[in-house]
Amino acid sequence: MREVPFVNVKLDDNFWAPRIETNRVVSVPHNISWCETETGRINNFKIAAGLAQGEFSGICFDDSDVYKIIEGFAYSLAARPDDALKAKADEWFEYEFKTPRKITSATVYWFDDEANGGGRRVPAAWKLTYYDARLEKRLDVEAQDAYALDKDRDVVVNFKEIEASKIRINAQLKPGYSSGILRWVVK
Repeated sequence: MREVPFVNVKLDDNFWAPRIETNRVVSVPHNISWCETETGRINNFKIAAGLAQGEFSGICFDDSDVYKIIEGFAYSLAARPDDALKAKADEWFEYEFKTPRKITSATVYWFDDEANGGGRRVPAAWKLTYYDARLEKRLDVEAQDAYALDKDRDVVVNFKEIEASKIRINAQLKPGYSSGILRWVVK
């Protein structure tokens, strides 16, 4: 007997399939909304980043619940593509700054658990985009380096200085897999 990646398992029975679908259409969107509006968990990140005023609210491990929810919708997306859920996932891979800042590089550590039979792989392709507040539009970052797809190590992309209020990772996932970012630093 050998293990099989979860993305290769399709359940179409009368017991699990309806529950998995309920998770995708009800539980995952509810948990995202709950973190954004009910618990203050997303706002805690904004406070820590200086994007919002206030004090930390909740209990000391509230941030880990956000990561669990991200993992939940990543698994859901890997099992069944969903454009609305994917759009929400894309929002969560974005830095937003209180005021525009000058940036010349980004470092991304793509987590890949293929060796352990998991469902996360480096993406098929990726790029950075940024929001230019003066032009009021999103633009591609003109990278001086290739958008490398190395797994389990820091990948550095240098680029001509930009002034951005937001910078986003746009990843094209490999069919049937989610991706994992262990670390993302912009300078």
